Parts: sequence; structure tokens; C-alpha cells
Amino acid sequence: MGSNGSWYAVILNLSFSSFVLAFNGYDPNSLDAIICNYTLPWISKHKAGVLYRISLPSNFSDMEVSVVRLRSSTFWARGANFSFLDIPPRVMPLPHAKRLAMVYENLRNWSSSYYQLPGYIFLAPVVSFMAFDASNPTRITSPKLTLTIHGEPISIRFPQLRVLETNTTAKCVRFQPGGRAEFIKMVTPNLCTTTIAEGHFSIVVPNRTPPWSPSPNSTNAGLWEWSVIGFVAVIFAFVFIALIVMVIFKVFVLKKITEMEKESDKGMALSTRWIGMSKMPFASTTRTHAALDIDYAN
Repeated sequence: MGSNGSWYAVILNLSFSSFVLAFNGYDPNSLDAIICNYTLPWISKHKAGVLYRISLPSNFSDMEVSVVRLRSSTFWARGANFSFLDIPPRVMPLPHAKRLAMVYENLRNWSSSYYQLPGYIFLAPVVSFMAFDASNPTRITSPKLTLTIHGEPISIRFPQLRVLETNTTAKCVRFQPGGRAEFIKMVTPNLCTTTIAEGHFSIVVPNRTPPWSPSPNSTNAGLWEWSVIGFVAVIFAFVFIALIVMVIFKVFVLKKITEMEKESDKGMALSTRWIGMSKMPFASTTRTHAALDIDYAN
């Protein structure tokens, strides 16, 4: 009981850290880690050979995840036909495992958040499948098993296709673990086949939406609006320049007056005297005395 408790604690810790990464950055690898760590502890509680749907955290409730536990011998002889996936006989898990757990993912509305293909739009949700060693139900290892195909290719069905427009060609696409996309064979409009049992799959169609171009009416309206804005801006510019010129002129005049007052303070101060009803400046002394004509006469 103690070992199982510690194992579940490790899984919960990994799940929480991966959950934070995937939710913040929409990282597909982190999302796979979340689904793996959240799904594996529940496998031992379910009967082998029966597909069970897993309840995910509320943040990923729109996704659909299912799991089934199988014997490797039965898987090799009969294959597996569950959910959207048809795995034919003669598919071997590596490294060898006595039992394996198949986990099916359907991202549904989250598809375009985790996967993008420039120039194309999704007609179907992104789906994937993973295999894990389930030989020990109480301790299922998290590293994925590699499925090697020795017979017919694996078929992937997409029942939830968007309506196709006329003159459009849909394509099956496989997103590799590193994020690179490649087109694979399409058998029917909703059926794809692959000889590589790894990655995420979907159906896409070229995005032929024409680039937005303004109508003549909207263009004329836009020109009129910009003309009004430009006219108002010019008026404000002239007013602003006039205010600046007035301020500069006032500063210049005040500076001149100040200089004149300073110069006047340097001269001799004259006293004043009332003459009649007027107050007139009066010099109390003179610098030179006036010469009288009588002096020259003598």
C-alpha cells in the first residue's frame, strides 16, 4: 500500500507540473504528459478488453480521452478496433509487454490551440493514440511503447467532419512528435491510413479565404474621416505656433524693459520739485559753473 501511495504521489506531481505548462503555453508534449499521468492510475480499476472514458480536469473537459487494456497476444492476432482507430492484426509493441494499455485522445475544440498548419484549416478534430506497458496493473510504466506494423496499415476514422465547400480537396495530415506535419493517404473523405503508429492525426483543407480588402464606400468614408482629422490637426498646429510666438515676443519685451531699467539705475538720481501743479525733476547741483560775460569783459 505504501509503494502504491508513493507512486500515485509522483504521478500527481508530474501531472500538476505538466498541467501548468500545457495550459499556459499550449505545448502538445506537455498535454500528452497530462493525459498519460492522469489516465494510467485508473487502468487497473477497469476490466480488460473494455473501452473506458476518462474524466479529465475541468480545464480540459471538452477533450475526450478513452483507455482500454489488452493482451499483447490478442492484440497481435486480432488487432484492436476501438473508438476512432482500427488497428489490424500483426502489430507488435516494442519493447515487448505481456499486456498493453491503449490510450485514445480526441482534442476536439482544442485542436487548433495545440496544432496549426499554415495555409490550412481543420475539418476534423486532432486525434492520437498511445500504447503503454500494462503488464503490472498496479505499476504501469509511463514511457510509451512503439507499435511496429507488420501487416495492413492502421485506419483512422473521422466521423465529425465539417461541411466541405465545393472545389476543395481535403488531405489527411500527421503531426510528428517534434511538431512537423506530413500528409498521409486518404482512402475516403473521412478515413485516413498510416503505416507509422505515432503522432497526431487530422483532416485539413486549404484555406482559400481571400484577404480582406476595403470596399469603395468604406474607402471613401475613410478618406473623408482622415481629411477632417488632418484639417483639425492643421488648425491646432497653427494655434499652437501662434501661442508660442506670442510667448517668445512677451519674453523678449520683458527682457528689454529689464535691461533698460538696469541701465537707468546706473545714472545719477535726480530729485524732484513741485512747480505749480506739476512735479518736475530738479538737479540740486551742477557739475560746471556757468561763465559770465562780465569776466571776459574785464
